[in-house]
Amino acid sequence: MADIVRQLTKQGIDAFRDYIQNNRQNSPAQNPPSHLLYQSTYSESLSQHIEVDRNQFYTKYEAASYLHRVFENFDQAEISYNGGLWSWISLYYLEELLSAKTIGKNRLNAPDNYILEVKQGDLKWREYSHHLLVTPFYLYRRHGEEARMLLAGPVGSRMDLTFEIVARLQFARSHEFIKLVNRLYFNSQGKMKRGASKENPGSVRRLISVFQQLELTYDILNMSCEKMIDLLPPEFDEWLDTQ
Repeated sequence: MADIVRQLTKQGIDAFRDYIQNNRQNSPAQNPPSHLLYQSTYSESLSQHIEVDRNQFYTKYEAASYLHRVFENFDQAEISYNGGLWSWISLYYLEELLSAKTIGKNRLNAPDNYILEVKQGDLKWREYSHHLLVTPFYLYRRHGEEARMLLAGPVGSRMDLTFEIVARLQFARSHEFIKLVNRLYFNSQGKMKRGASKENPGSVRRLISVFQQLELTYDILNMSCEKMIDLLPPEFDEWLDTQ
């Protein structure tokens, strides 16, 4: 049965945050405060009628592709800056988020994984990129199938490699850079290569560091994936060759 999407008010967000902070040490966490979803003090209607179902998402990709379909005809600017909407969505799917974790199943993460606090014209991207649902949604909306590998992890867990990339907006925006990441760090089965997110030569952290240096000389994020590869130092050759 479908439910009408709403947005949390300030009181709703405050109450949701209190619940998270009071339950972070509990495993499993107490039942989610579902009354916040529809009581008028804590939530309010959107400008459009949107419905969602209580799906079980096993991966970030499944969640992102579903939410993209749900919000396909919704004003994209309103989605980007609507913290009340994404906080409501997180609360609505909270049980699914808690059950789909690799570590700490049914245990809450920090509040910014579920609550999105943004103001129109004041998007703090690093904080934005912590959110478990809006980040996959953004990557899928911008990159489509190219984002599949980045979004392969459990929907309720933070994936280091994904965060390393999307924490920097200029990289998250670049379709060719996402293609490069897929070439370097995922094998032909779509599995992340061993050590990709560690402090290794040619790892994601090194890629970010190298690109920040290259940006001083080249308009690198407007290059094709192949031209980016040509500029990489030899330490990345091994990652390109391994399957």
